[in-house]
Amino acid sequence: GEGAPLNLQLGLSVTKAKYLSAVAKDFSEHALAFRDASSQVQIESENYCAAPTAENLQRAQESWKSAMGIWQHLELFQIGPLAETTKVLKSAIYAWPGPANLCKIDEEAMKALASTSYRLPAQPNRKGFQALEYLLFESSLESICSTLIPQTELAISVAEKWNAQSQEI
Repeated sequence: GEGAPLNLQLGLSVTKAKYLSAVAKDFSEHALAFRDASSQVQIESENYCAAPTAENLQRAQESWKSAMGIWQHLELFQIGPLAETTKVLKSAIYAWPGPANLCKIDEEAMKALASTSYRLPAQPNRKGFQALEYLLFESSLESICSTLIPQTELAISVAEKWNAQSQEI
């Protein structure tokens, strides 16, 4: 029953209710911390975009690392909203273990640069924390599309447009 203790290693025991309560408390605390950390990532990323200095980049990177540390804890749970509807929420935040589509991230960045009203498509492999990781931590300013083999017409087009931009953009 609900009140019967679960026997754990080392001779410890806990009731199911206490165990579920502890899991829910931990999940809730980390979800709130991730919300706050994500807001900080947005602020720091916007600050870096407005003034692309080494200091602002470092702040954006550190805020990303902090949020990802919390996310990695939450991702272990795979319950509630993170598990519902084929994990759409989880994938929108960080689509791991699926690979990020780096060339498409470059393409989406170019589209966003061309239009302030542009909205990202639904595919999770080109947005969220995965895309931000690539954009904040990739040391080369050249498009990843230029390294694709075989080079598709789209990859060449994106790479040419991306690489033609000034560093300040």
